[in-house]
Amino acid sequence: MQFSDNKEKYELLRKKYPTFYYNNYAYKLTDEGLEIEYNFTCGDIIFNPKQTILKKSFFDFNLEADQIENLIFNIGMIELISYWKATASPNVIVKAASLDNTQIQFWKKLYFHGLGEYFYLNNIETSVEDFMHIRSESDKHFNKTKYNLIDDYIVPIGGGKDSVVTLEMLRSKGKNITPMVINQRGATRDCIKRADFTADATIEIKRRIDLTLLSLNAQGYLNGHTPFSAMLAFNTLLCATLSHKKYIALSNESSANEATDKISGVNHQYSKSLEFENDFRSYYKNYIGEEFEYFSLLRPIKEIRIAQIFSLLDYKDVFKSCNVGSKQDIWCGKCAKCLFAFIILSPFLTPEELKNIFGKNLYADKELLTYFEELTGLKEVKPFECVGTISEVNVAISERIKRFGHNEDDILLNYWLNTPLCREYNMVDAKSFIEEKYAENNLPEDLRNIFSNPFIQVKKAVLAKKLNEENIAVLGLGREGVSTVKLLNEILPHKNFYVFDNDEEKFTLNVNLLANHITYSDREDLEKINQTCSLIFISPGMAPKDFPELDFDKLTNQCDTFLSLFYDQTIGISGTKGKSTTSSLCYEIIKKQYSDTLLAGNIGVPFFDILDEIKAETKIVLELSCHQLQIIKRAPHISVLLNLYEEHLDHYNSFEDYQKAKLNLLIRQTKDDYFIFNNDDERIVRWLKRYDLSRNYLPFSLKDYVFLEPKYLQGNHNKYNILAALLAAKCFGVQIKQAIETAINFKGLAHRMEFIGEKDGVKYYNDSISTIPQATLAALATLKDVSVLILGGMDRGIDYSEITKVVSQYHVPNIAFTGLAGKRMKAIIEDYLNKNNSSYKLNSILTDDWHKIVTFCKQYAIKQSSVLLSPAAASYDKFKNFEHRGNYFTSLVFD
Repeated sequence: MQFSDNKEKYELLRKKYPTFYYNNYAYKLTDEGLEIEYNFTCGDIIFNPKQTILKKSFFDFNLEADQIENLIFNIGMIELISYWKATASPNVIVKAASLDNTQIQFWKKLYFHGLGEYFYLNNIETSVEDFMHIRSESDKHFNKTKYNLIDDYIVPIGGGKDSVVTLEMLRSKGKNITPMVINQRGATRDCIKRADFTADATIEIKRRIDLTLLSLNAQGYLNGHTPFSAMLAFNTLLCATLSHKKYIALSNESSANEATDKISGVNHQYSKSLEFENDFRSYYKNYIGEEFEYFSLLRPIKEIRIAQIFSLLDYKDVFKSCNVGSKQDIWCGKCAKCLFAFIILSPFLTPEELKNIFGKNLYADKELLTYFEELTGLKEVKPFECVGTISEVNVAISERIKRFGHNEDDILLNYWLNTPLCREYNMVDAKSFIEEKYAENNLPEDLRNIFSNPFIQVKKAVLAKKLNEENIAVLGLGREGVSTVKLLNEILPHKNFYVFDNDEEKFTLNVNLLANHITYSDREDLEKINQTCSLIFISPGMAPKDFPELDFDKLTNQCDTFLSLFYDQTIGISGTKGKSTTSSLCYEIIKKQYSDTLLAGNIGVPFFDILDEIKAETKIVLELSCHQLQIIKRAPHISVLLNLYEEHLDHYNSFEDYQKAKLNLLIRQTKDDYFIFNNDDERIVRWLKRYDLSRNYLPFSLKDYVFLEPKYLQGNHNKYNILAALLAAKCFGVQIKQAIETAINFKGLAHRMEFIGEKDGVKYYNDSISTIPQATLAALATLKDVSVLILGGMDRGIDYSEITKVVSQYHVPNIAFTGLAGKRMKAIIEDYLNKNNSSYKLNSILTDDWHKIVTFCKQYAIKQSSVLLSPAAASYDKFKNFEHRGNYFTSLVFD
């Protein structure tokens, strides 16, 4: 057939083929799956397109015929438009089933707007009233029905960035997901594999176009874009029916609503628009079933936000969305779709990363200038591709230049810089623009806030993907153990795991938290846990040496997991003493300059409890105990080690093992990380010589303290803390002048040389945090006027030989001893005095009754002197922790 133009072709074809028939459909279950075939005719032309939904173990093919046929018929209604377009017949007669007038209006609207590009490019002028008349000639009627659906998700995967963002964001919320693909190709297969889904766990549809259509196209019949996403929509309903899944999460963003041509209003992406989504939801709820929930997860956000999220995911080497190169599974690098993808990712990936993805720098290709002008709005019509808005493209270009600059090879960037767009979009608040959300969407209630902090949702998705492969146990239901269980419940709500604790009361307290999980409280079950589990979260209170049944290589903890995700944003501070003060001071210093700063760890805030507050730009300060560091595989980017004294020997086989746990701060770093250490601590210096690792070493020494005397952090031990905090903050770019001012005025922490008040002319200090003799001696060196000292508590077998300095160097006249540690210290001090024939008269008491201890203090304290609680021992013999001991002491003093 020969025509002078497409407009003439349109009119002549409509006359030659006045009626297009949807005659019937047929389906059968074969060894391959559910095979469906349609029959359309138009004059002497016959079309028989087919598709097969491949068999999967989760499909239920024993549904009532009407439930399946209603959907098969409607899929035929969207299939027909691909064949109708060849002749554009003015009349469509539907014989396969009946349609009422509302349904006919739905289909006409979808066809007309879905064919907008087809009409536009073929220069066809028509209207929704005139382009087609649909008549139903069938008595076969379908009623909507109930489908008994479960709360699982189907996510169609196209191989591009959008669908994998949807998949991973849903994964972060612990949703049960089934990917779905139509005519699988390399990119879809690779993305699904990267997401750790097998072929058996993926819905697959093979859709086969009738070759007659391709023959007509070759002969010059009308051709053009049809609403593929609408075809996908109806197929997802059929697959949801067969698998009994309620939710269908598409990946259509807000930019799909923008017209391709501003003047005509034609939208290449109409079937991805919110308008179609709303129409489709209304249609299936009225004519198919009300239970389904079809929505686009990405609707609230922009394409540029999706690109930002995608840049955090591990799909950069497998995704592809180039239509031209789809059959070869490549980026062609020559089309508008390639250029758009390149531009929208360019603010978030380095030029080298983009070159690795696309094979070249597309900004340097002058052959792409026309597409560049269309995408940026310098021409009136955007490319007829699924691309973002004009504003998004320009903001992306502006941000790319601000972040990575440009050179003479970047032809397109240099061109843009000389247009009015440069001035206009450089004035835009890019952060607000990128993060802007749209309220109009159909997201389920529990997903409405999914984009409030997508950075952490991506991190949770990464963690969920990793942990889903493991058989998990949690040892210890203390504060950190409970926090771990809560996160596992959130990101893996359908996964069972083991929980162990010797204290059955903790299971009772957390019965609701543990309701859906297998729990064990007997020691005998540990061998079974070790055999069954591949990953064991151990809480800080649980010493690995006390669990010989467990394979040490299987152990992990919150610290290990947290650092694997956020090491590059983190300062980690440890040491036998001073880590709480240094961490808190460092946090205060950094927060003065960077408001988005968090503090967690051994300070009393479990790592997982701050997850939802973390963003890409967040600075994190962690106080890290030896227990938390013992099994880490990645140390913080900035590590601080304050000192090494004997401590926690009950938790380790030897003092050397304790020191090695602390030294993981160094060992688990890379050559690009920073290690800040006390150069006056001989043990630390010896270990550094022993390891001789390549690091950015930043030593500090007491001689480096050249600032004003601190107002509150008194004593040399606190000057070390200040020096460490200043160095760590400097690594994060903090201005030192402001940091010094914060340090000098920092008031310190409770239970750490805390002045709790004066009574009857005597000052009382609470230093309950002091659990080793070195800390007590530092406190005495600071105060210098202690007339009564309280020593003792739980005896963990540490070396107390230095405690004799309490009387030999600091001449404390009155000491209240308590607990087994106090009993041993009393004996050591008295033995020292006897051996040295000292004339020193020590007045002391040994008791576990704290009322008697405080009475002793009040009786023997000298006016204008100090009473000091600095026990040099742990608190667990009588108290929950050192805070409990300090608070109890304070309450008795001021009772």
